[in-house]
Amino acid sequence: MVVINPAGGAGNAQSTYEQTVAPVLEQANVDVETVITTHAGHATELLADLPLDKFDCVVAVGGDGLLSESESVAVSPCSVVPGGSGNGLSAALLARAGEHNEALNAAYSLAKGSTQELDLFSISNSQDEVMYGFLSLEWAFVANMDVASERFRYFGDSRFLIATVLQIFGLGRKSFPGRLRYLASDEDEPLPEKYHERKDNDAAAARPRCVCLEKDRQTQEEGEEAVAEKTGTWKEMDGPFYMFWGMNVSHAAADAHIAPPAAIDDGYFYMMLVSGPDFSRVGLSRLMMGIEDASHLDVDRVQLVRTRAFTLTASADDDLMCVDGEVFPGPEVKLEVHRGLGRVLSLPTRR
Repeated sequence: MVVINPAGGAGNAQSTYEQTVAPVLEQANVDVETVITTHAGHATELLADLPLDKFDCVVAVGGDGLLSESESVAVSPCSVVPGGSGNGLSAALLARAGEHNEALNAAYSLAKGSTQELDLFSISNSQDEVMYGFLSLEWAFVANMDVASERFRYFGDSRFLIATVLQIFGLGRKSFPGRLRYLASDEDEPLPEKYHERKDNDAAAARPRCVCLEKDRQTQEEGEEAVAEKTGTWKEMDGPFYMFWGMNVSHAAADAHIAPPAAIDDGYFYMMLVSGPDFSRVGLSRLMMGIEDASHLDVDRVQLVRTRAFTLTASADDDLMCVDGEVFPGPEVKLEVHRGLGRVLSLPTRR
């Protein structure tokens, strides 16, 4: 099943599919049922009562937001064709296969790929809301930039560059007080246990949906306990922070290679951080200019921290946080990674 958001990005998702992707699938003798969304939340409505086992794969054409909306990544194998203004998952899947993030390459991946495991993460907040995501958590400078970029959506991936320039020279050196408490990870430790290999899955962990916002105090408490009970060494960092860009995969967008070591199924979340006072406009500019080729990691005071679980607390109640590009209320969030909970149709990693 192919779900197309014609309003995604610069508005060319439908033509991209019809002119580039559909011919490849036809030549590969792939049977396709196509749905074009007409309004926000349409994908959720379409798939809510649909027996997903009817399809071998659900494909989103229209960016990461559409895949989040489809709520099917933990139930049915999914994939994505770059057609929106944020194509992070597509970029990560194609990069691991040694391909550029282009619609034609994504089409061949659909035709020739196989089911691969994808880590998902659960995140809960101070309002008793719980969400499952596959891409990222943003706070501080990058969350403000992401939200500000919405007004430039028509420019496609360039919207982020425009918003970045405006944020750097508009907000100046604004810092964000807060605290991060995270489960430390040693380089030589074994990979976390896969979700489906756990001997003792409780009801909360077994939830099949990819995205859910619930007023469920029991679910919230279970999520908090799951993070708190993670064994290992916990570390704390106190702000101020300039940057918090947490990644479940390597790319946040086609031109944003935030976490080069991240694999789609290693069970870890990668936090790109800048903390401490007086981070200059020059430093912030160098950081943002370097994210395309990952040279941002060479900028002084930039850290990339690997973890399986953490609690992030913003000191200001109105600080913006974004999960998979969508605003998620704080000011405190708890996140845990579930290794291999999701499934994607993709080419294998190029060795």
